[in-house]
Amino acid sequence: WDKARSTAQIDGKQKARITKCKIPFMLTGLVKCGTCNSSMAPSHTRKRNGKLYRYYVANCYQRATCDNCAVRHIPASEIENVVMNQLREMLQVPEVVVGVWKNMNTNGYNITENGIRESLGNINAMWSTLWPTDQQRLVKLMLEKVTIKSNALEMRVRTNGISTLMHEVNKLQM
Repeated sequence: WDKARSTAQIDGKQKARITKCKIPFMLTGLVKCGTCNSSMAPSHTRKRNGKLYRYYVANCYQRATCDNCAVRHIPASEIENVVMNQLREMLQVPEVVVGVWKNMNTNGYNITENGIRESLGNINAMWSTLWPTDQQRLVKLMLEKVTIKSNALEMRVRTNGISTLMHEVNKLQM
């Protein structure tokens, strides 16, 4: 009885902060609907069997202000996996590696192009060891916006974000 009473006394904003910390959403604040340009907010539900379902919901759909929203909602794991796969591929593109190498050398780091390529390749191995909050922070360093359309996905990359990521990787490897 005391536990239920103490839970009821916590205000809604504080409950939301607690839940936000417990249930990670890597793309919070980055996802937009490509049809109506509405932001997509993270949401979740837990079924009686305890299974957690995470998804991103278009704000216009949630508020019932847009009738032509084609995306409406999308499972979080699906969109997060697609975005991560695209980022992994992008980090191996030679033009990106050279750009990061030039940026790092102009900022005083003495690192070779092969060193950059190797460090970017090691991000995959390091990624699984990071806490979800650190993963979210690193994704926000690299991405400005993710737009979801009914048949496509567009990612806007931060130009200096990958170099900032390399600075973070170098700190972690030291």
